[in-house]
Amino acid sequence: MAKRRKSSFLRLLYVVFIIAFTLIIGITLLSQRAKLRQIEKEIARQKQRSIELELEKNRLMLLASYAECEGFSRDIIRNKLGYISPEEVVFQFE
Repeated sequence: MAKRRKSSFLRLLYVVFIIAFTLIIGITLLSQRAKLRQIEKEIARQKQRSIELELEKNRLMLLASYAECEGFSRDIIRNKLGYISPEEVVFQFE
């Protein structure tokens, strides 16, 4: 009888251990999935930011190449400073 109690107690202990182990594994997996989703969202945000920065870089490179050409300085002198070339005629309307 004592042997039977000990045997049923061990079985119960094994069952409890297996259930506890399964719960711990399940909770850990759910936690890891949540972290993975969070990391995937961050990766998507960073990829989008990378694309935006690449577009900005390209825009700035075009602007820099335009700034190096003669047309840019001529446009600045004409539009911002109001100068004209000697062969131009200015009409002023009031």
